[in-house]
Amino acid sequence: MFAATDYCPAGLSQSIAHYLVRSDDPQRALRHISLLTPAFLDVHIRAEHPQGPQTNHSGAYAIVRHPSYTGAVAILAGFLLCGLSRHSWLVACSPLFPDPGIETRMMNVLASTVISMFVGLVAMLLQRMNNEDVMLEKNFGEEWKSWARRVPCRLVPWVY
Repeated sequence: MFAATDYCPAGLSQSIAHYLVRSDDPQRALRHISLLTPAFLDVHIRAEHPQGPQTNHSGAYAIVRHPSYTGAVAILAGFLLCGLSRHSWLVACSPLFPDPGIETRMMNVLASTVISMFVGLVAMLLQRMNNEDVMLEKNFGEEWKSWARRVPCRLVPWVY
């Protein structure tokens, strides 16, 4: 996203596009990314997407209603656990901990910050999940309610 802004020097933008954007025309792809607006993040049903929950009878959607969020939370938790490990690069080698005497205090500050961010992100995901459920129920009615009864867990299989 940075590469698509005016803040990124043209040479750096081209390098980023060349190495990180898989496209026949990376600069066009970057221009497209720069057109993303806050509306892109909103929950909505596209007109060209006529299928409802009836398609979600198998796979991950048969276990939880929001499997992509389950994956996102699992990945975030994994980064949290690995990144804050005493033997991770962040703790063992980074300049954040230059003196072993302050390591414990720095770890406490870092852990508190990262855990707070994790809790905030999960809270935002939960709010988004609730908004999606309301929207799906409104648009698909009894069909969605039937699916929600069959798949009562929203995020954590057999728990929530």
